[in-house]
Amino acid sequence: MMPDAAPSPLPAPSSPAGASPVLQVPAAQAPTAQVSSAQPFPALQASRSEGGIRWRLLLAMILTGVAVGLGAAALSWLIHGVEHLAFGQTEAQARIVTEGTTPERRMLALLGGGLVVTLGWALLQLRGRPVVGVNGAVAADTPARRRPPFFENVMHALLQIVAVGSGAPIGREVAPRELGALFAGRIVDGLRLDDEMRRLLVACGAAAGLAGVYQVPLAGTVFALKFCWRVSRYGMGWLR
Repeated sequence: MMPDAAPSPLPAPSSPAGASPVLQVPAAQAPTAQVSSAQPFPALQASRSEGGIRWRLLLAMILTGVAVGLGAAALSWLIHGVEHLAFGQTEAQARIVTEGTTPERRMLALLGGGLVVTLGWALLQLRGRPVVGVNGAVAADTPARRRPPFFENVMHALLQIVAVGSGAPIGREVAPRELGALFAGRIVDGLRLDDEMRRLLVACGAAAGLAGVYQVPLAGTVFALKFCWRVSRYGMGWLR
């Protein structure tokens, strides 16, 4: 007997005549969500940052004005006190502060005031850190100029007022300018404003001190504009 033949495979189903063959299309995969690492709403973030800087700048201006105004008032009271102690009257009470005083009293006032100022400045030079003037505080090009010593600068200003009040032939405009620049620099550093704004406000603080002591706001404005023209694009940008 012949062995049974192996069953032949079933023929593939044929398409009807004239029909195009059926293409097998793979199932489409669901798209995966792409998570962006960028922060949402960058324009909103920039707007909030700019708004924060403006509020800090406004706060720095207000605090600088208050601090410098109080400092100028304190210097005015001090010089009147020194004049009254030295000559028995102040420049607000007499046309000339030495009017009606004896030569002996004028001599004692000069000697006493000179002794106090000499000893004070000698101690500052020997024991203290270097005092930073207005130009250095505005430039702030070194760490020492950016962060002037507070005690030394305040004492330097007070000694100037003592010298003027006791009759020394020097001007009193430097002390309030240095005090205003010192206060403004500390306030701006505390609020973390940039260097451009810092230079602008330090210059304005010095000008405010000058205007407050002499009661000459226009002269203080001119003094501030001189610095703003050189150091800041914020202060004089509207004129350029």
